[in-house]
Amino acid sequence: MTPRSDAEFEAERIGSPSRARRIDLRRTLYSFRHAGRGFAWALTSQANLRVHIGAAAVVLIAALLLHFSPI
Repeated sequence: MTPRSDAEFEAERIGSPSRARRIDLRRTLYSFRHAGRGFAWALTSQANLRVHIGAAAVVLIAALLLHFSPI
């Protein structure tokens, strides 16, 4: 017996594969929203994260201006 995915289990429980996909999409979107809120909280409360993001932005801008290759 092969393990079933959450979407397959929900489809059987609900009776409609498309409805199960919608429910799965809602869960995924909720997870991304929750992660975004956590990232926003970290940006506002963690000074070192702001420094790291600033440094990364400087490096990316310098690489673009100096026409660095990806290799």
